[in-house]
Amino acid sequence: MARRAGLKELAQAAGVSLATVDRVLNRREAVRPETEALVVEAALRLGHPAARRLMAGAQATLPDFRIGVLLH
Repeated sequence: MARRAGLKELAQAAGVSLATVDRVLNRREAVRPETEALVVEAALRLGHPAARRLMAGAQATLPDFRIGVLLH
């Protein structure tokens, strides 16, 4: 069974850093659309499991939630 591409291989294929790949995959911070497209294209090319999710949600953003904790 072939080993699936990891984040390191995905970063190398896209020509970006590991941190940038993490930001794109996990929607942590805003990434330039051109950079995001590079990561999505590399994910598709390598058959990364996140590729389909990235394509489906490329334009969709997750809502922001704030959670507060009140200690008594």
